[in-house]
Amino acid sequence: MSISVIIATHNRCNLLDDCLTHLARQAFIPGDEIVVVNNGSIDGTPAVVARHARGSAVPLVYVEEPVPGKSYAVAAAVRVAKGDVLAFTDDDVNVAPTWLDSIRRAMADQLTALVGGPVEPRWERRPPAWLRLPAENCGRLTAPLALLNYGVDTIDLGPRTVDCTGSTIWICSRWISKAASGKCCCPRRPTCSPASGTFSSNTTK
Repeated sequence: MSISVIIATHNRCNLLDDCLTHLARQAFIPGDEIVVVNNGSIDGTPAVVARHARGSAVPLVYVEEPVPGKSYAVAAAVRVAKGDVLAFTDDDVNVAPTWLDSIRRAMADQLTALVGGPVEPRWERRPPAWLRLPAENCGRLTAPLALLNYGVDTIDLGPRTVDCTGSTIWICSRWISKAASGKCCCPRRPTCSPASGTFSSNTTK
C-alpha cells in the first residue's frame, strides 16, 4: 500500500522545514511520495523543498498553485498524487515516527474510507486555562484550533460527519476517484477508523 503525503503551504517556510524534517523519519516503502504544494508563497519555500528533496528517501514532488486558497492547493496535489492512500497533513504539524506505519495498518481494512488521529498543541506561549484541558474533554470547542481527539471507536460516516482537520485525515485514493466520477458504490457505508494511540504524544500542531 503506497502513501502520498500531501502538504499545502503558504509563506511558512520555517514551519515547513520542521514538518519535512519530521517526515523524513518515517518508514517509507517503494511507491510512497511527498507532495508539497506552494500556494503562492513569496518566502524561502522553494529552497526549503529543494533541500529536502535532495536527501529524501522517496520522491518529493513540488507543485505550484497560484490561486489562493487551501482547497485549490489540495486539489492540485490530488491531481498529481500517485499513492493508494492520500495522507493529508499541514505545514505546522510534526508527526510521530510511526505515523505512516499506523496509517497502513488502519487502512488495511478495505471498507475503511477515512482514518484520523488526535492532534496535540505545541504552544508558543502559555494558553488560557480552558485551553489547557485535554482535547478529548473539549469536543467541538477546540475544533476551530484543529485540536481533536475522538478516541478509538470507529465512526460511521453518515449524512453529517464529525469535524475533521487537514492534519488528521487520510483517505483511500479510490474513494476520491469514485466520487469524482459519480460512480461511488460500495457494499457498505464507509467508516472512519482512528489510528488509535499513534499521535497522542508526538503529533503536535
